[in-house]
Parts: sequence; structure tokens; C-alpha cells
Amino acid sequence: MSENNSAQNNASGQNSKILLAVCGVVIAVLVGVVAVLLNRPDPAQVPAQTSQEDAAPRRAVLVTEDNVQEAIVEVSRPVTAPTSYRVKMSATWTFNDGASASNDAYVENAQTNETPVYFDLILNDSGETVLESPVIPIGASMRDIKLDKALEAGTYPAVMVYHLLDENQNTLSTVRMGVTLVIEN
Repeated sequence: MSENNSAQNNASGQNSKILLAVCGVVIAVLVGVVAVLLNRPDPAQVPAQTSQEDAAPRRAVLVTEDNVQEAIVEVSRPVTAPTSYRVKMSATWTFNDGASASNDAYVENAQTNETPVYFDLILNDSGETVLESPVIPIGASMRDIKLDKALEAGTYPAVMVYHLLDENQNTLSTVRMGVTLVIEN
């Protein structure tokens, strides 16, 4: 009888070791998945061209035994990036001179859109950002737009990079639109 109990205790001990090893592997895999998902870069981001200069980059959270369930819930939340964005803007912006406001520049965040936005206006030739807009709420528009950097007379092809934002002003997605800047004097 004592041999039978000893064999059962030995088998029970091995089962406990196997169960602990499996739990350890599962936790290690979850930690790895969470770390990878939280550290994914957003390829649509334009580096160093955000109007949120003092916003610190988001950092990964250390996963421990105490917060593993919260981390799993956080990773499993769906990203709520909009599936479409309605662009309402003029395609050519004319300025009397490089320092004055445009008389025909117009940008609207249409009422049918889902998120607030901001945009950066970047010259195609140099990659220089010449305008960083404020956040534009849904339904709001901008007129009498003035560049942050005065330009010489000429025609400048540029790209507007719209940043579609969540409630914390984190970029969910970007949309790029071409625009032509005409500086008359």
C-alpha cells in the first residue's frame, strides 16, 4: 500500500511540475505578445513633424503576474481607427506674399467624420514642414490660413498629412492629400 501511495505522490508531483512549466510558458508567450503589440511603430507617422512637441512617446508596460489579466484585456481591445475620412479642402492655396494669409485656403473636418484631426503641410521638394495646424474638431473649418514659415514667390507642390486622432490626441491613422501653394510676391 505504501508503494502505491509513493507512486501516486510521485505522479502527482510530476503533474504539478508539468502544470507549472506549461503556465510559465503561457505567461512568457503572453508577455512577449503584449510587448510586441505595445511596441509596434505606426508606419504612417511622419517623424518629428507633430504639433504635439511635448507629448512623450508611448511606452510599453511591464507585464507581471499581478497585471497580466489587465494586459491581456488591453491587447485584445480593438483599435478604433476610422475606416474612412472625408476630405474637404481647397487644392490650391494662393498667398499675396509668403507672410500673409491665403485668400482661398480652406480646410474642413466634415461633420460626417469620426475623429478630430490636425494636419502638417510639407513641401514635396525639401520635406520641410511649413504649417502645423491646431486640432480641428469634427464639423469645424479653417480659413485665412497663414504659413508658419514664409516662402519666396513661386509655386510649391506640397502634401497635407492629416492625423486622425483618438480622445487623447494619439494618431489613429493618417491621410495624405496633395496641395499646391502659390506665392505671388
